[in-house]
Amino acid sequence: MWVNREAEDLARNHFRHWQAFRGHWESSAVGRLEMHRGVLPAGAGVLVVDDVLATGGTVAAARDLLTVAGAVVTGAALVLELTALGGRGLLDPLAVRSLQVV
Repeated sequence: MWVNREAEDLARNHFRHWQAFRGHWESSAVGRLEMHRGVLPAGAGVLVVDDVLATGGTVAAARDLLTVAGAVVTGAALVLELTALGGRGLLDPLAVRSLQVV
């Protein structure tokens, strides 16, 4: 029987977060975020930075993954926020700042 030891080591040394996204167009998608264990000291303050806030799924998934990893997510900074898609509501009570809001 062949065993992929590299895949086992990778799984043991990573945090994984699966997020199901329900988009504005009523389609569903699943995404995955990963990070190495031990890269953040417990209680580290983290700011999530992303380019676009639309439905909020990516920032929420990052927040959840970082929280599981032991970080304290202090806020989110975005370049563009698309208010019609309501992503900010998914992130409450997280402090969110956007450079451009449309």
